[in-house]
Amino acid sequence: MALYEYTKDEKILQALEMHYLGYIADYSIGRNILNIEIMLWVYEKTQNEKLLKLAVESYQSYNEKADWDACDRVALSDKKPYCHGVSYNEYSKLGAILYQYTNNPQY
Repeated sequence: MALYEYTKDEKILQALEMHYLGYIADYSIGRNILNIEIMLWVYEKTQNEKLLKLAVESYQSYNEKADWDACDRVALSDKKPYCHGVSYNEYSKLGAILYQYTNNPQY
């Protein structure tokens, strides 16, 4: 992302777009979910709706499967979160980033 912002080299966007749409991976498992921040950044630049759909579906699937402190179900409960602070913040910002791109109040 930083290299693109510096160079504006469209090949970087194309490579990231091809990576996310052409590579079979489950982005809803563990730290893989953190890829949605980059997916959404690429979506902003390319307007490829498939990237937005992949990010939204990955986040939904992550929250259906996950049961640790940085999933929505636990974070919105009365449970006091207990996990590594940096990791917690990386996960916790994803809903806000999704809201930025979808305006969906669910996030």
